[in-house]
Formats: sequence, C-alpha cells, structure tokens
Amino acid sequence: MGFLKNIAGKASKWAYNDAKKTYENGRAYYNYKMQQAEKAQKERKQAETAIGGGYIYKGLFGASAIEKMHLNQAAKHYKDNGYAVMRMPVTLSNGKQGIRLYVKKSQKKTTVKAPAKKIKVSRSKKLTKAKGKAFKKTVTYSNKRYTLASNFRQYGDRAKAYGKSLKQQGFAVRIKTLNVNGITNYAVYTRNPSRR
Repeated sequence: MGFLKNIAGKASKWAYNDAKKTYENGRAYYNYKMQQAEKAQKERKQAETAIGGGYIYKGLFGASAIEKMHLNQAAKHYKDNGYAVMRMPVTLSNGKQGIRLYVKKSQKKTTVKAPAKKIKVSRSKKLTKAKGKAFKKTVTYSNKRYTLASNFRQYGDRAKAYGKSLKQQGFAVRIKTLNVNGITNYAVYTRNPSRR
C-alpha cells in the first residue's frame, strides 16, 4: 500500500511540475510578444512625432524581396510626381524589421520625364514575342496623356490595389492589359489631374 502511495505521490508531483513549467513557458512567451508589440508601438509614435516637416505617412512595408520591390515602386512613383520621399526603418510587432514610407510635396515645381520601362523577357519569350508588344511610356485616353507608373506582369490584383492607392491620393488612373505568350500582363498609367 505504501509503495502504491509513493508512486501516486511522485506521479502527482511530476504532473504538477509539468503543468507549472508549461504555464511559465507560455507566460514568458506572452510577455515577450507583448514587449515586442509595445516596442513597435513606441517606435511608431516616436517616428511619427519626429517626422514633422509636412511629411505624410503612406504605408508600411516588410523586409521580404516582394515588399521591397513594392516599396521601391511606390517611392519611384512619388519621386517622379514631384514628391520628396523618406524611408524610416521600424521594428514590427512580430520582432522583424520593416520600413515606413513618408512623402511630402516638393516646394519647387519639377517636371519629370518618365524613363522607358524595360520589361525583362527570357530568351525563349524573346523569340516568340511579337514586335511592339511592350507597354508604351505614355498612352492617351480622352485626349489626356497618361504616364506609365508601373507594370505588374501577371499580378492583376496587385495592379488594381496599386491603382486604388494612387486614386486615393488624387491621381487619375488607368490600368491597361497586354497578352504576351498567353500571359496577361498589367500596367498602371497615371496622370496628375492638377497638371494640364
């Protein structure tokens, strides 16, 4: 009887210790996540306070290659349309690094000529690609000239989201599609309505 009681006591103690350890690990992880979230929030508030000078927050981008590509495209678009661009590195709530994009309208009036967009095509596609199939730098809709802002290859949802973002900022937007070798490519064209 005493032997069984001893085994039961050890099992009970082991179960208690295991539950306690699980609880402490969970609590430590929760505290870590809360610290990360508080740190990110504090950095964001500090960044927004320190920005000033007419800069407006335009978006948060992650550290992945695709996010960086979208950040560079957005920054280039704003620069081409006469905005000053500032990037601020921040710590996200998951502990990873991110970049906040801020822009402000430049004081001096700048006329920027949009550079020709180079569409990278593999050798096999070069052979079958029809002449003149690339997107043009400018297109005309209703006697208004639109400039190529960015092309998204087959990513139509990204093109629409980018176009929607530009519309919210006051730009006139047109999305054009082009079929190359059975793949539908998308291009976003913009025009500043305030300019003639």
